[in-house]
Amino acid sequence: MIFSSILSNFAKSLKAFPGIGEKSALRYALEVANWPKEKRARFQEALMAMEELKNCQECGSFSEEEICSICLDPMRSEALCIVENILDLWAIERSSAFQGKYLVLGGVLNPMKDITPEKLRFSLLKKKIETEKVSEIILALGPSVEGEITSAYVKELVPSSLKVLQLAMGIPVG
Repeated sequence: MIFSSILSNFAKSLKAFPGIGEKSALRYALEVANWPKEKRARFQEALMAMEELKNCQECGSFSEEEICSICLDPMRSEALCIVENILDLWAIERSSAFQGKYLVLGGVLNPMKDITPEKLRFSLLKKKIETEKVSEIILALGPSVEGEITSAYVKELVPSSLKVLQLAMGIPVG
């Protein structure tokens, strides 16, 4: 039982995060309650600043502007890497192994969860292929059944003249 409705409401809000149960949410709420007022104010400002985030109109990533810095970078190659979500984009960017542009689909096809092509950014992919110079497409989708179905769907959308590559997956050896 929590004796403060403020703490209780904050803990309930924290439970919206994946992997955060009731005990963890309460522990985090108590931690924030013990922060000095200035630290809570900085936290609140950072949370309120999230309202300024937009999805990049070119790739679907997050940005404060209409088009993100990756899409605006003229030094990027004409290769297009298709990823499931923004975390995947960030992981590839951290590796510095890819210098092209991205398209964040926003998920993978999954008819069981009612995730259909209309709910993902396939229209943005079609637009990019039609209006931009794309040298090749790299599929960086997970090895799940849904990832494979989505990869097959992308391959059907792409003109046969455009090279489509898929990241290697499997057990590393050596």
